[in-house]
Amino acid sequence: YAILYSDVKYDNPVRYYYGLGNEYYVLGNYKGALDQYQAGIKAKPRSSGDDTIQELMSAKIPDTMRNMKG
Repeated sequence: YAILYSDVKYDNPVRYYYGLGNEYYVLGNYKGALDQYQAGIKAKPRSSGDDTIQELMSAKIPDTMRNMKG
């Protein structure tokens, strides 16, 4: 997912950060996931639905932080 949206054809940072953050999360790299989610929230939306993805990233942050502590 992250690789697809890093492609020049799609060039969508919000979706890239979301995809990469999810990959890190699944692999147990919660610090990496948190960094990607935070970067994705700061990125400027470029296409329809990006605002929804940013809301998803915001919702994942508390859970990611809990996993970092545990």
